[in-house]
Amino acid sequence: MQKRVKNSPPIVNEGLSMAKKKNNSRSALEALETSNNSSGPSSEIPNDGTPKKNERRFMVCHEILDTEQNYLTILNVLINTFKKPLKAIIESEGERDLLQANELNVLFRKIEPLIQVHENILQNLRKQVSDWKNTNLIGKIWADSAFDLEKFYPPYINCYDEMLATLDLCDASRPKFHAFLKQAEAKKECQKNSIRDLLIRPVQRIPSVLLLLQELQKRTERNNPDYPWVKGAVELLKGVLDKTNESRRRTENYQHFLEICQDIEGLPIALITSEREFVQSIDVVVLNAGGILHKFKGKTIGLFLFNDFVEVAKCRVYSSELSRSSSNLNSSFSGGNTSGSGGTLPRQMSLSTLRRGASWKKDRHRYKHIKDYRFANFRSLEMEREYGVFIVKIRDEKADEMCFFYPTNGHTFEICVDFFENLIQRIKTTSTRDIVMEEVTKQQISLSIAAELRSTGTVRRTSQLRRSVSQLHLRLSRIPSMKKGALGNINE
Repeated sequence: MQKRVKNSPPIVNEGLSMAKKKNNSRSALEALETSNNSSGPSSEIPNDGTPKKNERRFMVCHEILDTEQNYLTILNVLINTFKKPLKAIIESEGERDLLQANELNVLFRKIEPLIQVHENILQNLRKQVSDWKNTNLIGKIWADSAFDLEKFYPPYINCYDEMLATLDLCDASRPKFHAFLKQAEAKKECQKNSIRDLLIRPVQRIPSVLLLLQELQKRTERNNPDYPWVKGAVELLKGVLDKTNESRRRTENYQHFLEICQDIEGLPIALITSEREFVQSIDVVVLNAGGILHKFKGKTIGLFLFNDFVEVAKCRVYSSELSRSSSNLNSSFSGGNTSGSGGTLPRQMSLSTLRRGASWKKDRHRYKHIKDYRFANFRSLEMEREYGVFIVKIRDEKADEMCFFYPTNGHTFEICVDFFENLIQRIKTTSTRDIVMEEVTKQQISLSIAAELRSTGTVRRTSQLRRSVSQLHLRLSRIPSMKKGALGNINE
């Protein structure tokens, strides 16, 4: 896993771009939006000698009213054509095969609060436009409603992906629900629009209103009493969009955080909180290490950087290892092996490898928890570019331990550099330590180990480190062949 890349653009950008698009051919959704224009008697521009700018101001206000009426119609279609009939069938006939009550709630629970807000907005707009004066306070209507818009739109946007996922799942797995949708979408109220077309309208509404209010601001004289209200409404709706985007970002980050946590078996429950965010992760081979990581020499571990700690977890069988094992198995039985034992498994590969791959798919845990470290536990970081080795000194339970890591599983040297630089920045922002990642040579690595040997106070620990030196040099000598073979895991 690498640093997370956002797949979905901010709602403000998505909505604004949708609102700016112009199409000469009217879509079915546009037909729905113009089929119920009950905006009152003032459908004509007043011919009272007013300047053209005031006429254009009236036209924008009238468009705001029309689109508000049409939007409210769409929200009511979702409730009256879809939710209420579904609820009635479920309650009267007990049709659990049609839809579960909780699924119905997921699909429609956030719509009715929006209807209440926009009914009030529509009522006030009708009053102002039907008794039109150029000084009518259209901007005040939206400014007064900004609090409610900010209250109810972020929850809808946050649940939008869940709504679509539930809709798709039920549509694919419930034949009766699929049949109901087809019948409902065929009704004239839907104007040939699918339920998905209707559900996206709240996502687009605030950006569309913002564009109309910005246009109204251009068409309003500065000495008009509505000008400060329109200007204020524009700023308030920008704030609604900003809060919606930020709320969606936090929701997406937390969902991704939970996905990462679910991928690590045995992760302490206390670490799973809504305040935490996943930042980045890498997979590395432990060339050598002291402390708790000593027993993982030659194994692959995952380092997970969160906003306030680093999780270290054992990496289970990697997909490339499984594919290599399958490839070796195929070549063995096809006579492609050179061991002289045609029709048998290669010595270095066992059936347990394949079983581990199958069990990984079954339990869906790619990693197993080893230990979580606070930022203060990381004492120093160094890198050696020729072999692509990282030397990290970590404060364990007893002492500072040197750990030698090598990138694997598709994580390049540059990706690992980015990971550790990111860690350093977070250490600096959470403490007063001035820590940097220094670049060293092979000779400096040996000197660092020698210095570590001299600083130890026990014979037993010194002998362990001396053995580590020889083992480390052996592993370093193997790295060029590891690169050539694109080895995923090292298992002696």
